[in-house]
Amino acid sequence: MLGTTCWDLVDAKAIGEEREMQLKEKAGFWYALLQRGSEIVRIPKDRDSARNLVFELASKNPAFLKSQVEMGKIGLSLDEVSATKTVNEELEKLRAENERARQQQQQENSFRLQREREEGARAKREEEPKRHDQLLREQEEERQRILKMQREIQAQRERKMEALVEQMRRARIQEAERRERERKEGQKRLDD
Repeated sequence: MLGTTCWDLVDAKAIGEEREMQLKEKAGFWYALLQRGSEIVRIPKDRDSARNLVFELASKNPAFLKSQVEMGKIGLSLDEVSATKTVNEELEKLRAENERARQQQQQENSFRLQREREEGARAKREEEPKRHDQLLREQEEERQRILKMQREIQAQRERKMEALVEQMRRARIQEAERRERERKEGQKRLDD
């Protein structure tokens, strides 16, 4: 017996009946049970009607599960009954499948990590020449800057030297002119 309850809580009987039909349909939860002889009953709220359902259920021929028969009549333990063996076989298959999946996942993770390491190393190898070229460019730029600075310093020195040479030339000319004047003055005094 498959019992439905709370009929007094449903606003309209049609809604309850529709839900009951959904359970009976081929895609419903109870379809397979109904095909094997189960029946649906609406469990009443009043005590006497509920008692009558219990008596009706008790009057039916009892049906035992295969595992109940194996344990009760044959005396097998729970581990020895066919249902447990079937479930254990399925569990073992699932365990083996899960272990294979876990190992495969570990292997894939290992391969992925190895690939990432290799890609990182490759990227580093590819980056190294670029970095080296960049360093060379920076060094060349620094060398050019230093050379330019040295040329500027050299040009300043040369300008200072030229100015000093010019000053010395003028000083010599002035000295020569001064000596010439003194000589002429000395000669004039001698002549006078």
